[in-house]
Amino acid sequence: MTEDKTTRCAHKDCTCHTQDGATYCSDSCRNAAESGAHSGCHCGHAGCAASEYSSRRSAEPVRVVARH
Repeated sequence: MTEDKTTRCAHKDCTCHTQDGATYCSDSCRNAAESGAHSGCHCGHAGCAASEYSSRRSAEPVRVVARH
């Protein structure tokens, strides 16, 4: 019986683990890392703390504070 080897996704913000020696957990992470995007993780995997945080941030309304 062989064991699956898991490693952390290579996207700097992602908290997912990959299987079978893959470098990234998703195409989203691979594309973001290869393009140099620094907008957080958007892999959408359940349990990915970085992806969940990015989703919540983008869903929050923007508040404008008027200064007098």
